[in-house]
Amino acid sequence: SNSTVPSPIERLLGRMNARLPSQTLATVRRKLLAHEFDAFLCHNSEDKRAVKKIGLALIEHGILPWLDEWSLPPGFPWSRFLEQEIGDIKSAIVFVGANAVGPWQRFEVEAFLREFVERGCPVIPALLPGAPRQLQLPRFMGLMSWVDFRQRQSRALDRLIWGICTKKIDNSPALLEAEM
Repeated sequence: SNSTVPSPIERLLGRMNARLPSQTLATVRRKLLAHEFDAFLCHNSEDKRAVKKIGLALIEHGILPWLDEWSLPPGFPWSRFLEQEIGDIKSAIVFVGANAVGPWQRFEVEAFLREFVERGCPVIPALLPGAPRQLQLPRFMGLMSWVDFRQRQSRALDRLIWGICTKKIDNSPALLEAEM
């Protein structure tokens, strides 16, 4: 195997180099080298484009997401690879879009719930733009607080980061004052 070939996430970080503060880039690269993923992006493959966009925004905040397309090398069974990684991933985001929860996604959700309940890690349901108002979802998801990306002016990314990092962030003080 040729270890000099960069993974897709390493190439992505290289392209983001000019846009990211050096400290943020250093943090994400350190996490990548140590395999310290902050969040698993659990999604229906039909929603990959929207999920990748949110994944990029997380990287811009120093959060390293695990996304199959960026993190899973070709030729490996994803379930075995994920089984090795799941013990180190700190949170999971279950994205639900127009196509609801896919069959493989449901399998991933069940695995994460079992693992994360034992470890006390968050599993965060997130509604993507296009997700219908009435959803047919696993019952457990109704027990958790959601992040809703369906509304343009929502603070969904801030809420998602809050759930991953378990600390509230505020990028716009004026909006915070308006909410009070």
